[in-house]
Amino acid sequence: MLQYIRRTKSDIMSGVDKEGLIKSKLVARNTVKLLYRHGIYIIRVHHTNIILHIPYKEAYELYSGGYHTKLTRKRINEFSPANIIQEKGKWYVLQSDGEMIPFYEGIAVCANGDILNTINRRGK
Repeated sequence: MLQYIRRTKSDIMSGVDKEGLIKSKLVARNTVKLLYRHGIYIIRVHHTNIILHIPYKEAYELYSGGYHTKLTRKRINEFSPANIIQEKGKWYVLQSDGEMIPFYEGIAVCANGDILNTINRRGK
């Protein structure tokens, strides 16, 4: 049976840039929300920043840090408007029109979960 790691908030926070940090909060198991100036926030799972929300750009930048795990995908879906699905081991961002866009590091989505940075689309 696999032993799951339960990290403390201070462990998850190790290595975090504290400049401009207003507050941090444990929002789920092994997951911290970091609130910075100007309403910017980061969702961090273990030691990986997976969501960067930039309100003045109305964007959510998504990252896996190379960890395409159920937990990472679950947290992205839970704390951002994106709908990340997995098919045959590959991740996709499901668009409101049903189109599946391959996931890549730094893909940005808007409030309805559709991608913003279409210039960087892979395979298009």
